[in-house]
Amino acid sequence: MRWLAEASARCGRWLTIEVEVQSTAGALRFRCQNAQTLRRAYTLFVKEPGTITWLDEQLQEGDVLLDVGANIGVYTIYAALRVGPRGHVFAVEPHLRNAVALLENVYANGFQERVTVLTVALCDVPKVARFDYREWDIGSSDSQLDTETRTPAFGGELKFAQSIDALVHCGAIRSPDLIKVDVDGLEPLIVRGMTTLLRGSSRPRSVQIECEPTTLAEVEQTMTDCNYRLALRHATMAGAKRLHPGIDIAATTHNAIFAPAT
Repeated sequence: MRWLAEASARCGRWLTIEVEVQSTAGALRFRCQNAQTLRRAYTLFVKEPGTITWLDEQLQEGDVLLDVGANIGVYTIYAALRVGPRGHVFAVEPHLRNAVALLENVYANGFQERVTVLTVALCDVPKVARFDYREWDIGSSDSQLDTETRTPAFGGELKFAQSIDALVHCGAIRSPDLIKVDVDGLEPLIVRGMTTLLRGSSRPRSVQIECEPTTLAEVEQTMTDCNYRLALRHATMAGAKRLHPGIDIAATTHNAIFAPAT
């Protein structure tokens, strides 16, 4: 893996390596264009083991998953393998280069009929806003919609942003059985944009949301207002590095899993 990562970094965009990652459900294939995408593929089962456990325990054949912040699609592809031909994954990734890599990974696995990619940005209400690119590299993260507190390193573009409720209402996506949200700090806005779905008769049976100490209270309050309870917390790789004896996991970046209270 180290040799491949170094070779990919040296050759940059001229080298694409297709790697195969084995899982208990079958083989997963990823087209990796740089060291970052190679690392994402090979750390699929160790970067966030709690997310893999959540998918293994909650995702059933024929289910619909909404993967918000899909990046190059490592969890999208794993979920598509698990839901089978009767299920579907809607993968949201507004970063254009990541979205192209995601589409290539969908094609590499033959999941064109199981995965729908959306390059729109998500928010609480439909609007047109600037999407700021923190990095342009494939596999990068932390690019966000309508950031006011920082200057983007690469630049930005105007995007038409939508809410999850609007996408479901207009039939663009099916009501998901599971939702995964990981958007580097904008989670409260996205959660506010799916309250109609959360309160409806076809509400998801499980929702995983990445939370930071600064966003946790707002996310939990919105989920509580929608009659969801906190079922579990598990650390992300970044959050786990800051966990020490006596430190509550809620004080670090972590994933919070919510289930209907009744």
